[in-house]
Amino acid sequence: MANTADKVIKIALAEVGYIEKKSNKSLDSKTANKGSANYTKYNRDMKKFRGAGTVNDYWCANFVSWCFYKAFGKDTGKKLMLGYSNYVPTIYSNYSKAKRIVKSPKKGDIIIFGSNSHVGLIYKVTKGYVYTIEGNTSSGDFNANGGAVCKKKYGKNSKWIKCYCRPKYTVPVSEYPTIKKGSKGSYVKKAQTQLNKKGGYKLKVDGIFGSATLSAVKKFQKKYKLVVDGIVGKKTWAKLYK
Repeated sequence: MANTADKVIKIALAEVGYIEKKSNKSLDSKTANKGSANYTKYNRDMKKFRGAGTVNDYWCANFVSWCFYKAFGKDTGKKLMLGYSNYVPTIYSNYSKAKRIVKSPKKGDIIIFGSNSHVGLIYKVTKGYVYTIEGNTSSGDFNANGGAVCKKKYGKNSKWIKCYCRPKYTVPVSEYPTIKKGSKGSYVKKAQTQLNKKGGYKLKVDGIFGSATLSAVKKFQKKYKLVVDGIVGKKTWAKLYK
């Protein structure tokens, strides 16, 4: 399965309702040993895999890191997230250096609040709002030390939001862009590769949608009883990767 945003969101949503503990006990229970001393399974596990931190750190960043680790495995999760961290300024710095700070949020983005004081995951975006899952918060207004995993909602113009960070997810085939003659780039290379693989064509995989690629697309569409228009849209992409 592709490394998509849906995988990490599924993990994060399953954690809603988890409450931090008063001591280093019952860390795997959502509600047992309730307290306010920052003891959590997220801190425990990320301390183990990062080799740093404590079991009672402030834990919003470790919660996000833990979700990536659980969704994708230790190494792939770290790569997709641009590095695990228990410190929000480090997460911001990593995405800033990689030029992956974005203005328009979408599902799966990491959201950073205030002056790098808090972090969460976006699980839904509508016209005016972003919906988040956050660790070490509460169900009310913005709270950077609330002691629980909660779902939240903010207006896109909320004063609390600093920025959105875009992890390196794999884009699902259903979201591939439409390409046609004259298109260039990595998605043309993907189409050329699949046409050679599935259709037996001998296209040069150069990322340029020229006459040869157009002809191959039309032959492929005819073979699979698609609309023969030479345009690689959702249905043609789906057949290329089926």
